[in-house]
Amino acid sequence: MLGRLSLFQQTSHLRVCLYPFLSCRYHIYDPVHDLLYAGTETGGIHISNDLGGSWPPFLQTDNRVPIRDIVVSKTGTVYVATAGAGVFISDSQGETWNNVGPIDAIFQDIDLHDSRMQIYAAGKGSVQFWDGMNWSQAGTNSNPFSSKKVTAVAVDDVSGLVFAAAPGLGIYALVNGWWKPMGAGLPVGVINTLHAEGGNVY
Repeated sequence: MLGRLSLFQQTSHLRVCLYPFLSCRYHIYDPVHDLLYAGTETGGIHISNDLGGSWPPFLQTDNRVPIRDIVVSKTGTVYVATAGAGVFISDSQGETWNNVGPIDAIFQDIDLHDSRMQIYAAGKGSVQFWDGMNWSQAGTNSNPFSSKKVTAVAVDDVSGLVFAAAPGLGIYALVNGWWKPMGAGLPVGVINTLHAEGGNVY
């Protein structure tokens, strides 16, 4: 997956909106098509092709499903997680969108296993996995998140390892279908974002 970028620096997520009039929560930069994407609290995606000079709307939900995350693949395909309508995908720079569900799903975060075009999503009580056709629960052998809201998820594209975090649990890694806690010294409070690369998680 391409590193998420703010207007000025590379980052895992940009949670502070640089354009308050959009009421946005996330920005991401698509270097393939030189586009900036912004997700709003009112369920919209705005796209700028002029370095933030203008922000026309390209995706409008029914105003009840805030945008919670935006991910761009190496080829420029855009994946959008919502809090109430699952995931939307666009491979046309936002001109058209496909809602791949799940129906009414509330996701806090998503990440992409880019080489396989698979999605992992942080949901209520579990991490959900999309294989390009269907959704299922990630980690069929164990689920430490059953009574928690998963707040962050990250995929190391090289190793394929998946990491997830939930309040009070710290960080877990998905190994051979089992969620394994990741050592001592990790915070157990609310972890809002994760990034995995080169076998490491940040």
